[in-house]
Amino acid sequence: MAGGSHRHVLLNSWLNNGEDCCTWEGVGCDNHTGHVTHLHLSSLISPSYMNKTSVSIGYSLLDLPYLKYLDLSCNFLVGIPEFIGSLTNLRYLDLSSNNFSGVIPHELQTLSKLQHLDLSNNLGLTSGGNFEWLFNLSSLTHLDLSDISITPPSIWTSFIKRIPSILYLRLGSCNLSYPSLTFSNFSSSLYALHLPGNHINSSIFNWLSQFTNSVKVW
Repeated sequence: MAGGSHRHVLLNSWLNNGEDCCTWEGVGCDNHTGHVTHLHLSSLISPSYMNKTSVSIGYSLLDLPYLKYLDLSCNFLVGIPEFIGSLTNLRYLDLSSNNFSGVIPHELQTLSKLQHLDLSNNLGLTSGGNFEWLFNLSSLTHLDLSDISITPPSIWTSFIKRIPSILYLRLGSCNLSYPSLTFSNFSSSLYALHLPGNHINSSIFNWLSQFTNSVKVW
């Protein structure tokens, strides 16, 4: 479905279905409690609108403490707010393809239940050289930091070592260097590794051979 058509259908459902937000397109609720648990709000804001003003994530999200799934990708939003860390029930967070800049807020470390995190394609976003917040996300299975400059450039290997639950790791165009760590008898859940656009050549396969399971690289 085209982006404009998607916006039209979704927003019309909000206008036409009264006050019961659980009937709105893009909103999911728990059938038993009625709590809002899912927000699928990708591609709501058009580039033409962004030429007139800037849009940020609103504090109204704090009224949804039971939220498990939040997709705000492709909305040209600015500024990842620190209060995102208060949504401690989140399992899925997709903030990709926006206009975020600055350092990734360390408050994300409180999202201990998070399994899927996508911050990719936010060209102004930086790691700030500190990934302790990320290492606290011990439930992560999917991580995408593509197009974010990661420093120091060899720290990405620690993502695998210190978050062994990761299955899919996407780090395209992150200014990465060849692995400096050797993992002796290292066991990882890693299944797929996406590393295009970095300073890494085919010798990466020798490094990956020390893993106990086969890893798909592309």
